[in-house]
Order: sequence, then C-alpha cells, then structure tokens
Amino acid sequence: CRQYIVSTETGTLPTVGGVAVAVTAESAAYSNVVPVFTGVTFSLQKFTVSSRVTEELLADSASNVPQILSELFDTAFGQSIDTYITNVVLASAAADSTAASATALIASDLLNIFAAVPAQHRGDNCRWVMPSAISSFIAGIGVTTAGARGIADLAADPYSQLMGKQVINNDNTTNLDTTLATGNEVAILGDWNQFALIRKSGGRQIRRLVERYAELGEQAFIASERNDQEVILPTAFKILKMA
Repeated sequence: CRQYIVSTETGTLPTVGGVAVAVTAESAAYSNVVPVFTGVTFSLQKFTVSSRVTEELLADSASNVPQILSELFDTAFGQSIDTYITNVVLASAAADSTAASATALIASDLLNIFAAVPAQHRGDNCRWVMPSAISSFIAGIGVTTAGARGIADLAADPYSQLMGKQVINNDNTTNLDTTLATGNEVAILGDWNQFALIRKSGGRQIRRLVERYAELGEQAFIASERNDQEVILPTAFKILKMA
C-alpha cells in the first residue's frame, strides 16, 4: 500500500486525473488541458490493545517479556489492519468480475478478472488477496482443452503465485468468503499502490503502566495507533464474485 504520515485526525489526500499529450505543429500553441483535481477524505481511527503481566514473570531473567509483548502487539495490529484494508476494498466502488458458475472456478474466470484490471495497473504492485481456502480451489483447477493448469505437481508452493502475480492469503476474518456459493466475493486483484494506508505521525505508542494493577501484583502494557485505510483509485481493483 501507499503510506501517508499525517499530523491531523481528518483531512483530504489530493488526487488528480490524467492529461493528454498532443502532436503540435511548429510554432503552434500548446494544447491546453486542465487536470481535474479531486481528493480522498480520511478520518483516523484509534486502534488499541491492553495486556497485563505478573510481576513474577517480569522479574524472570530468562525471558524478555516486554519484547515478547511488543512482537505480539505487532502481529495483532498487522492482522487488524489487514482485515480493514481488505474490507475497505470490498466496500469501495471497485467493480466485480463475475465467475461463470456459482459453485466452481475455472481458468477463464481468472483470465477474465486479470484482463479486467487495466494494463497500467498490472505491474509490480499488482497482487491477489484471497483466503487460503480459495487458493486451494484455484490450485485444483485441472488441465483444460486450452492448456490451462492449476498446479503441475506437488513439489512447489501452489499458493504464492497466480498468473505471475503474488498471492497474499488473508485468513483473518474478513468479508471475503471462503466458500464458492452464489454471490460470494472470494478474491481481490489490483494495484495496491492505489490504496492509501494513512497513519498519524508518531506511529504506534506502547506504554507500561506500573501502578494500574499493583494490588494484584501485575503491570499493564497498552498500545495504540491512529490510522485509516482508503482506496485511492477504485478502477485499479477488481473483485472476483461468484455467479
């Protein structure tokens, strides 16, 4: 994702449409094209977590409990933000690419969604996002008369790449469905550089509260971060939806 560091709780990220280049005769006036400036509004949300640890465990020299908690918080914040990012794309104006069937995926469904993403957005930042269960359905697509194949054998990782693009398996609880059924949205393909992760300057704050649970012989650790997630250009994303 494209990351922005901001100092305000709300605001607008400026975006602009393209301009057209024209062939101009010698000494002729340049074509005058006024780009259309718009913006993506954001409103930061506060993500928090609180945990507490016994003083006996903190005193144990065999383990660095604050470091363990910091790593635990990193994982929890990452999973939470991943969930929000996925759901924001699904709730955006990104168009569906509808599979031919309600209960099965075939090679042409994947070809169709790939072609539906504009060519300028199928570069290095183009990624698939889907649950592992959907990757399993796709990897099981067999040989067709057109020569398309799910996986050649069981020696290689069947999930990390699809049609030359990295697959990110998001198995957190999101609005992506894990089954093939009527109307289910099962995967996203798009240019993630056209997605904004907006963070408050100062980053994540982690604090140790020594006195909060002192009467219980415990100490508290709290962490918070302010961020928002917004689609910059919905046309850079497509959603694979079952018929």
